[in-house]
Amino acid sequence: QQYKARYETVDHLNTDESYQNRILSWEGGIGMFESNPITGVGAGNYVSANGMKFWPGPGRKHYLDAHSLYFKILGELGLIGIVTFAGFVICVFRWNFRVRRELKERNASPFLLELPGLFNIIFCQLLFAGYASHDVYRSTWYIVAAMASSVALLPILQQPVLADQPVGLAAQDQPQLDREWSPAMLPALRK
Repeated sequence: QQYKARYETVDHLNTDESYQNRILSWEGGIGMFESNPITGVGAGNYVSANGMKFWPGPGRKHYLDAHSLYFKILGELGLIGIVTFAGFVICVFRWNFRVRRELKERNASPFLLELPGLFNIIFCQLLFAGYASHDVYRSTWYIVAAMASSVALLPILQQPVLADQPVGLAAQDQPQLDREWSPAMLPALRK
């Protein structure tokens, strides 16, 4: 019943205390960024910083979390966090597009061919849900990225090894892989 009553207040957001506190909490995140633009207030410190120093509302201060991925990153992690998280998301998107193209060239199964696109859809959903949830530290981001990396390795693991070739990559394949894969992965791929 309390949730039904809460949903009825959506027409009157200016009188909804929960909504107004969320907006004030976001303003607190902006204040955290303005105070510490490079590093923010530190990972996990949004609630404490909001209640102790950055709560912009009148009266008693509230110890509220951001309830927004974007304001949480802005307030807690600053420019370093923004650049790092955006770089992570962009790299995974680009990686999935590249893997899908490679799987298509190798005539992979339809199921395998769709996985990189599905991983990108999951990331889009997480970014969309991030408007009203602080999911920056949830493991979902990293599990999806790990699954995308696993799918990317499947074409390499399925390459046939001829009887006269040594186990591992053929010498003529190494320069091509050197151009396509990250240098950090090459030692593992060559084994």
